[in-house]
Amino acid sequence: MINILIITHEDFGATLLKTAQNIMGEQEFSVAISVANNEDPGTVEIRLEKIIQSLKIKNGLLILLDLVGGTPSIICTSLLKRFNEKVEILSGVNLYMVLSAFTHRQKLTLLELKEKVLSDAKASIMDLKGNFFRV
Repeated sequence: MINILIITHEDFGATLLKTAQNIMGEQEFSVAISVANNEDPGTVEIRLEKIIQSLKIKNGLLILLDLVGGTPSIICTSLLKRFNEKVEILSGVNLYMVLSAFTHRQKLTLLELKEKVLSDAKASIMDLKGNFFRV
């Protein structure tokens, strides 16, 4: 099974994980990391590396980030050099992406899961008024 790691500013990721588990039930091999605004990036990187090593990412790790260019994405870019083949990273995490990852992570490869979650995320963003409430 592919591990899911949600890394966000403050408690956004923890709330996403909790909400997804309320919908789908408890999920093994899933972790949310909160990065405080005043937290030292070096400390975050050490914490993140320990968590990644503890996950034993045999089948891969999909990291879902909140924002490109923020501390979590900068740290993950640096960690990619060490875990390159076993890690994929997507930004713009939302609840639909987390649910998609949980739904498909047992039957897809890491690369397939990354593409599926990305595709589902794009499909989930829509203009509700324009699509459903035409006058």
